[in-house]
Amino acid sequence: MKTVITAAVLLASATAFTASAQGMGEGLSMLELAVDNELQRLNVQDVDPMALTLSQLAIIRGIVEGDESDNDKKRRIEAVVNR
Repeated sequence: MKTVITAAVLLASATAFTASAQGMGEGLSMLELAVDNELQRLNVQDVDPMALTLSQLAIIRGIVEGDESDNDKKRRIEAVVNR
């Protein structure tokens, strides 16, 4: 009986971990897609969002949501990408 309970607990843990990892992967993909759309809108060229770090993606997302002009946003994003 203990073996069955242990196996059930391990299976539930593995399933929860897999679901969590899938959720994080989907969230990252959505962030990459959002950044890609903004890069295109601002005409920032030769940048692959898939090659950026999570930190760079988050910084770019913050820049895009700011109140600056599009030219200032583009300049700041290019600085983040070229680090």
